Amino acid sequence: NILSVMRENSYDGIDIDWEFPHKPDKENFMGLMAELFESLKTGEYRAYDSSIPELIFFTTTGYFDDGVDWGKIGDYCDYAVQSGYDWGNPYNAPLRNDGTVPTYSGLRIENSMHGFGSSVIERGFPAEKFILALPFYALPRGGPRYAELIKKGNFLSFDEKQAEAMYGYEDRVYFVNTAKSFEMKIDYVKSQGRPGIAIWEGSKIHPETDIWGVIKRLLTV
Repeated sequence: NILSVMRENSYDGIDIDWEFPHKPDKENFMGLMAELFESLKTGEYRAYDSSIPELIFFTTTGYFDDGVDWGKIGDYCDYAVQSGYDWGNPYNAPLRNDGTVPTYSGLRIENSMHGFGSSVIERGFPAEKFILALPFYALPRGGPRYAELIKKGNFLSFDEKQAEAMYGYEDRVYFVNTAKSFEMKIDYVKSQGRPGIAIWEGSKIHPETDIWGVIKRLLTV
C-alpha cells in the first residue's frame, strides 16, 4: 500500500492526485486523507533527510468541488495544489475573468483561478496551505513547446485581466503564460498570503525558457 512504499523508499511525502472526487466519493476521500495524514505524523515514517513526510493533494481547476469538505480537509494535509490550468475559456490559466461558471456543489464562481481559489478559502481552507499550480504549456494542447511558440510565433496580444498572452503559430491561436504572466501571478499569490507556486510541467519548456529567472527573483526569500 501507499505507506509501505513510503517506508521502503524514504520519500519526502505523498501527493494524492484523485481527479476528481465527487459527492459520492466524499466520505472515502476524506477518510483516506485523514488516515494517511495521521499515519505520516506519528513519527514512524521518515523522509530521506529524516524529516517528517508531508501529505498534499491536487484540486480541481474549479468545477468539480463537491467531493471535498473544504472546511475540514486543511486538518488532513500539509498543502493543497490548486490546478491553475486547462480552464479553456479560452485562456489556459486566467487570473481574473468577467464571467462566472457553475460548480458541482451548486455555487457560481468567477471563471478564473482567483474565482476558485477564493471560493475554497472562503469555505474554510487555509490560504497558507494553498499552492497555485501554473502551466508551462499553451492551449490548445498538442502545439509547439514554449520556447518555439515564444520565439517563432506571432505575438498577438496580452490580456491584463487574464494575465496571459495570445500567440499565432502555423495558422492557430495559442494562449500561454509568458514571463510577465508569471510575474503577475506570483505577485497575486504573495498578496493573498499563499505559500508559493507549483509547475506543470517541466518537459514542455525544454530546452529553454525566460521564466526561471522570474520565478527565482520573486520567490527567493
